[in-house]
Amino acid sequence: MAITDEQISEWCAQAQGKCFGVIPQARYVIEAALTAATAVAVPGVVELTEFAKEMCRVGFDGSDASGGEILEAAEQHGLVRCEAYDPAVHSGITNSEYLNPGDSIYVFAGPLAASPSAQGMAQETDGGSSNAL
Repeated sequence: MAITDEQISEWCAQAQGKCFGVIPQARYVIEAALTAATAVAVPGVVELTEFAKEMCRVGFDGSDASGGEILEAAEQHGLVRCEAYDPAVHSGITNSEYLNPGDSIYVFAGPLAASPSAQGMAQETDGGSSNAL
């Protein structure tokens, strides 16, 4: 799906003037999220779009987002959820040798769970997420 300059300008306006310019990655991120949602033909375009917009606003503000902040935003938009690690259920997790049953991990949810590549998970640790989704 193509994003128009007008849509980007509208989103910047919604960011209350904190958008100092449209970075090329913003358009790429939003288009990729919309394309992914359309390709798997499941509900979730709104959640993916809102998450992409939130992440772009971080860049528009001249800030960075940590892995923990990204996962928190994804959880708020229903794209991941936290659950207790169970080795019988959660096979194939990178660095699973460091996990104990009952540890908190993030798994894809909503439209991302319906994706054919929804195999990844992330461990929630004291220092933030240590495994990529």
